[in-house]
Amino acid sequence: MKYETSKNLNNTRFKRLIGVAKPVFDEMVKVLKAEYHVKHARGGRKPKLAIEDLLLATLQYLKEYRAYEQ
Repeated sequence: MKYETSKNLNNTRFKRLIGVAKPVFDEMVKVLKAEYHVKHARGGRKPKLAIEDLLLATLQYLKEYRAYEQ
C-alpha cells in the first residue's frame, strides 16, 4: 500500500493496518524528513520512494513479522 492510498483511510482503519495512529505517523514523518535533510545536506541521489512510503513499508513489516520482538 502506498501512502497516497492510505490517506483516504479513517483513523481506526489506518491504525489497524499500520499499527500506529495517523497523528503519530505524521510526527514520525516530520522527524524523518528533518533528519534526512540533515544527513543529505551536501547532496546525493534522490530516493526512489518517498519518506512516507518507506516509513509505511517499515511499519507494516514490523507489524506483520513479530519475530523481532524481544
